Amino acid sequence: MKKVLLALAASSLMASYAGAQEAKPAAEAKAPSSWADKLTLKGDLRYRYEMIDQEGKEERNRERIRARFGVEAKPADDLKVGLRLSTSEGGDPVSSNQTLGDGASRKDVFFDLAYMTWMPASVEGLGVTGGKMENPFVTVGDLVFDGDLNPEGLAVGYTLGGDGLEFMLNGGQFWVEERSADEDDGTMLGGQVAAKLKADDMHVLAGLGYYAFQNLEDYGIIGEKSFGNSTTGGEEDPVTGETSPLLYANGYEILDAVAEVGLTLGLPVVAYGNLAINQDADEDDTGYMVGFRVGKTKNPGSVDFNYNYRELEANAVLGAWSDSDFLGGGTDGSGHKFSLGVQLTKALKGNVTYFLNEKGLDDDTTDYDRLQVDVSAKF
Repeated sequence: MKKVLLALAASSLMASYAGAQEAKPAAEAKAPSSWADKLTLKGDLRYRYEMIDQEGKEERNRERIRARFGVEAKPADDLKVGLRLSTSEGGDPVSSNQTLGDGASRKDVFFDLAYMTWMPASVEGLGVTGGKMENPFVTVGDLVFDGDLNPEGLAVGYTLGGDGLEFMLNGGQFWVEERSADEDDGTMLGGQVAAKLKADDMHVLAGLGYYAFQNLEDYGIIGEKSFGNSTTGGEEDPVTGETSPLLYANGYEILDAVAEVGLTLGLPVVAYGNLAINQDADEDDTGYMVGFRVGKTKNPGSVDFNYNYRELEANAVLGAWSDSDFLGGGTDGSGHKFSLGVQLTKALKGNVTYFLNEKGLDDDTTDYDRLQVDVSAKF
């Protein structure tokens, strides 16, 4: 009898355990998602060898790193919050590179992104972003804005359409220079309209933007250099020996037209162009870029190639925010950019870029060549 009771008890325990195991997945499925499910983590590390050969100066060789790590949270269906840390030398607004060799010193890290985006369910396609954000305007290159520039302020984006045709409306108010109470702040108001048509083997993109900078003319330059823009001041007082500050000689109200056409011809091929005209400059007010891309790196062994040529007059764009590699940063020059990329592994890419530029657009020009060899890892 005891054996029978023991057997029944054991069977009952085993059945209870089995039932609990079967019920566990269902219970887990009903459990609310954890905070970790609302987070997306991503980052990248780039190691670069760089050679700069500028006429009249000694050749420079250096190695640099760029490290970025970010997190994006979605605490609600209509809200995104993002933060990203990045290396940078002195908080440079257009570069996240850190040069190696300063006695193995610690490297500076800054907040590269810090933003929130509200996407109201009642207006599909609308996003309102505040903080330090990625560039909200559609671009096809870095003629007007460096690719590493993350503006600060408020932006609104609205996308509508479908079935292969999209219209995009983008606008924003951004801080350029916050000044003391007795001076007006430097800001930028920008707006853009763009459209993209997509079919099976092609796409066409076109956009027109207008970026009006406030309170830059006759105000001090941003940072320590004018980056090619025309200036006044900088003269030494014969009595005191003091040098007057450099001031911008022009305002900046930039009309920016972008276009891109892509086809699949065995490999993806994209041709693009960009025209920028500063409506508030008396002279040297125009810049343009034309180029093409072939291929796309995704799977190991895949290759891409990018080429562009540009001419950028001194006051066409704000030099402090333009491409930091072309001409060594800033405006007033022309030249070629060649770039070849190879996907080495799923997460590792190699890239070789060469700038063949000339500083100055008149008869008195200076050769400027720059080679960059990169290995980048994403995670």
